[in-house]
Amino acid sequence: MLYRSPKRIYTNSALEFWFERLSLNWENYFSREELSNGRSIYRSGEIREVELNNWDAIIHYKLHQNEYYALIDYGKDQFKIRYSTEDPIFGKSLAAAGFYEIEELVADEISPIPSFEKFTDEIKKEHPEEEIPHPETSQENGRALILKLDSTYSGLTLESSWQKTEKHLKGGGLLNGRQGIAKLNSKEREKLIRLTSKLHKVGFTNQKRTKKYILSDHSRICSFLNEDLPTWRDYFKVEMNHRVQILIRGLQSVDVGAVAKTDNGKLNLTWIMQVGNRTLTNEETQIILKRSRNSVILPDLGMVKLPEDKAGILADWQKYLDENITGDLPKYMLFSLFDRQVIRLNLSSELEQWRDSLLEPPLKNGVLPDLLRPYQKRGVAWLAHLFEKECHALLADEMGLGKTLQTAALIDYRPINGMRHLVVCPASVVPVWKNEIDKYFPHLKIEILKSNHNFITHSEPVIWLSSYTQLRRQKTVLDDVEFGYAILDEAQLIKNPEAKVTIACLNIKARHRVILTGTPLENRHLDLWTLFRYLMPGLLGGRRKFEKSVQNNETGLLEKLNRQIAPFVLRRMKKDVIKELPPKLEMNLICPLTDIQQQQYMSITEQGISALGENLKKVASEQTISLFTLLTRLRQVCCDPDLLPWLSADLNKSGKINILLEKLEEIIANGHKVVIFSQFVSLLKRVRLGIEDRFEYIPIYELTGKTFDREKPVKQFQEGDTGSIILVSLRAGGTGITLHAADYVFLLDPWWNPAVESQAIDRVHRIGQDKTVSVYRMITIGTIEERIESLKINKRELFDQLVGGISDMSDFKNHFNSLSELISLSNTSPSK
Repeated sequence: MLYRSPKRIYTNSALEFWFERLSLNWENYFSREELSNGRSIYRSGEIREVELNNWDAIIHYKLHQNEYYALIDYGKDQFKIRYSTEDPIFGKSLAAAGFYEIEELVADEISPIPSFEKFTDEIKKEHPEEEIPHPETSQENGRALILKLDSTYSGLTLESSWQKTEKHLKGGGLLNGRQGIAKLNSKEREKLIRLTSKLHKVGFTNQKRTKKYILSDHSRICSFLNEDLPTWRDYFKVEMNHRVQILIRGLQSVDVGAVAKTDNGKLNLTWIMQVGNRTLTNEETQIILKRSRNSVILPDLGMVKLPEDKAGILADWQKYLDENITGDLPKYMLFSLFDRQVIRLNLSSELEQWRDSLLEPPLKNGVLPDLLRPYQKRGVAWLAHLFEKECHALLADEMGLGKTLQTAALIDYRPINGMRHLVVCPASVVPVWKNEIDKYFPHLKIEILKSNHNFITHSEPVIWLSSYTQLRRQKTVLDDVEFGYAILDEAQLIKNPEAKVTIACLNIKARHRVILTGTPLENRHLDLWTLFRYLMPGLLGGRRKFEKSVQNNETGLLEKLNRQIAPFVLRRMKKDVIKELPPKLEMNLICPLTDIQQQQYMSITEQGISALGENLKKVASEQTISLFTLLTRLRQVCCDPDLLPWLSADLNKSGKINILLEKLEEIIANGHKVVIFSQFVSLLKRVRLGIEDRFEYIPIYELTGKTFDREKPVKQFQEGDTGSIILVSLRAGGTGITLHAADYVFLLDPWWNPAVESQAIDRVHRIGQDKTVSVYRMITIGTIEERIESLKINKRELFDQLVGGISDMSDFKNHFNSLSELISLSNTSPSK
């Protein structure tokens, strides 16, 4: 490191004066923080000027455009410190930096110092009352100063002594006050001052307890031993033992292995570490575990460090242990190591058998009810098998395959006597759970969690049905209750790790945990990490490391994740397990823009690009709300220009509504039932006006967020004998309802997330459907809707790589180079 020397102003008498005063324990005048700050200022070379006078010293410092000074006065055998800043810590830190600078100045200039007698004469002329002690006479060059270097777990230590004496300096420093320094001749004092200055410059600090100096900064130890220390031999006699000789070799790598066995049924993992051919002791291993990401000094081995990949694994394990209240290691944590080739893992025979049996098909113990289809029976058996092996489960069957029924059957098939169970789901799905259990398992007792309930006062063994909102309100009592089964339905709702509802769910304590979701990955890898944080904490490591791996696009990350989670995830597709389920025909229905739609679309696009600029990634990161508003306006004009708040338009000015009504002509004439989905409730109301105008007698039902009794319109639509139409908002009807009486589905405004569309379609294409289902995505030509449709195809492919087959569900900013590329109108002609 290069040091910039400040401007130095002094006289010989002032230099000798401060030579004497540095023998005092000046560090005692400062706190540990002030000394640390002072060393930083000194080492940074930011002191501009040091002015030494007899009896005082002035330290000048400039930060940006501001100038500061510290004044060190000496009188009545003590130092007094003043400063120009109002911050006392900064002021005293500046003074401490000044002392270090004075030490360096004295060490550099000590040789030309005049005789002690001349100095005494000069001082007495100015201050005749001051008594100056006279040093004892010694040999011309004085005794040799011996430096003994050693290494400890804390760092490199340095101890000093004079040759031919065993008495080490006292008081925690090398300069021991007037009485101590008075016994030294000028050459010996010169050596002490020079050593003190060099120690401070390198970064050694004083250990008052051991009366030694220590260099704790590992990054400087090797450079000191190889670069600085050789020059010190010109002034001092240096002695070092074999431990220091080992340090000179530099940093050594630690190899890691693990031995896993069971102890009273619990997993016991022992880390085995080696440096070269030497196996570390348990004490040495524990030291490395505590400082897994930092270098460590092992006195008999030198400086060692874990490679980054191994350090990350050990840090994840340590974090899990720190956060795990029970202190027990679940066996499933071994799966976080099975795919880590950088760690050698040896399993006991018992654990090898456990792993092999976990991966085998489950055995059918007991009788499952005939109401279950064969694949549903296999699902229940698989869940029970995982629980017998002390693991937890993610049932990711495609929507419509009866995840609710399978889980209810599990509770009945594998009861846990005396324990209550918990099912958490969206509020709209609570009635679905109640109806399923009442219908197929009426002997199971149910309680619906409401504001006047809590788990403490109602502690009988029942199945609690709770919305996510109600559970969040029970967060304060979750620590005091344990459930048998804890089931999260539509668990993608906890994908945000910081959300209050997610934190509430993570506080659930249960013997067995289950996640139900047909879309475990909606947008990104972090969705999956959050689900497993609830399901099997620690399996996927720490969040920061997980996100870093995703951002860096680590080689083989998908495959590694797949192998880690595969034993705990069951994903079946309808086409694979329900041969009798009729086909689903999906097609894009291209819709033209009318003149007014095209004009409004182009106007909104031009204004948006002018206001936000072309840099899509920057806009998406820094102006999210503005971008979202722009995209919403474009989607609205694609559907119906009347949705724009500043415009009123006739129904026939919407190309999409015109095409929809034309398609409905034949469908309604043939007595079919139709489900029409949209995210815009206002669009559904416009569509209703068009249907009522053209089809006078067709029954129309509606399900939106404002529908008070959700079951009523669904039941009427399902049980009606004639053709009918139900208008459904995606938010209200995307989950928790069955509409398999319909065989036509229209998606009026498809959006970027394919999981949302799949949830909507599977309200119709599910168990009980006996007709081919036709699905129409209504997409306006040449607009943002077309580009989003291509993006969705990519997202479906990425989804299938991990679940059922999970990758980064990147949003549009990673697929389009500019805002124009995303939204500009192209290749379209208006429709009259």
